[in-house]
Amino acid sequence: RRGTARSATVQEQQIASASGVSTELGEEMLKETSMRELTREHLSLVLILATGDEVGHTYFQHKKKGSSAAANLPSATIFQWMVAECVQAASSLLATTVASLTWPDTDTGMKSIKACRIVLGLTQKSAGELGSLQSFIAGEMLTACMSCLTLTSHADFQAEILLVLRDIITRHEVLVRPMLLGLPNINEQVLDGFHQAMRTKNSEKDQRNLVRKLLLRSGGSELKALAKQHSPGSKIPQLQSQ
Repeated sequence: RRGTARSATVQEQQIASASGVSTELGEEMLKETSMRELTREHLSLVLILATGDEVGHTYFQHKKKGSSAAANLPSATIFQWMVAECVQAASSLLATTVASLTWPDTDTGMKSIKACRIVLGLTQKSAGELGSLQSFIAGEMLTACMSCLTLTSHADFQAEILLVLRDIITRHEVLVRPMLLGLPNINEQVLDGFHQAMRTKNSEKDQRNLVRKLLLRSGGSELKALAKQHSPGSKIPQLQSQ
């Protein structure tokens, strides 16, 4: 892959030169291309650590099959081991994944949102013991996902983004409540009505729609402003070993 990347870089330099693009602009384009490729590779590695394959199919296939397939799953993934034995490394991986959420690139966004959904599932039991991780998910990951909804590059997998938001809002209700109440047009009555409606809806489609309606009350500009204010992925939670 490195050889391929070098060839692509040389080719891009030649194209930039032939098309009359300035050296400064050409270097900026090369930096962006390199960063995009590195980010995609990094997220593939995160998915491998979380599930055993670079696209996350293993996790979702077993999730669909239900508990009968649980016996075929490994006792723990590398990421779960890191959460238990090397929590700071696990939090660093999670932070870089969340930072990737708002990169305006479709492939990067798809991988990062899938990684976040898997991590939410894998850490559901341990999050209560790791307070810093729980706060990071309810803060940084939440605002990054809300920002994702405003990106045109992420439109094709908006359903996945809404499912991650659903899991964060419902599993970390106490922590996310102040942030949601800080958004325009969302008050205690609206939020209580949302949680009540969520308990009566069983289908993912209905639940996604409830999350969408809740956030749309504030408008896209407010979601962008909130995400920018919290700088998604800029902080790495300092976790303590149990």
